Amino acid sequence: MHPSYFLILDAEDEYSKKDLTLSGEAAEWLFHIKLWDSLNDKHLTDFAQYEEENLEADIVEETVSLLLSEKNRLVNGGNKKISFCYGWNQNKEELICLVDSQILADELGKLIILLREAAVRNKHVYCQL
Repeated sequence: MHPSYFLILDAEDEYSKKDLTLSGEAAEWLFHIKLWDSLNDKHLTDFAQYEEENLEADIVEETVSLLLSEKNRLVNGGNKKISFCYGWNQNKEELICLVDSQILADELGKLIILLREAAVRNKHVYCQL
């Protein structure tokens, strides 16, 4: 599994840099639920796995809303564990990830905080997915 990296694009120096790395499990899960596809379809963006893209300032807040909705589903859904397919092996068998829903919710919460800061400052966010 491949982690995702996010960076608010305005740091004047290394000490003021605001960034976050999501675990491979959280990053894969966001692709599994098609969060990036929904933004691509609506805004004609190209957020793709293993690629780099800038999340433009004008859609950061919408991304926060999508993430909040998913976080609330995780927290209130009643499932302690989330299971999803994140790929296939050489025998074409599904690779399944089993992760605690609270861990996913906590990671989404950190990403939401970072993106909210970018939204308040009207800044783009570099995304390495």
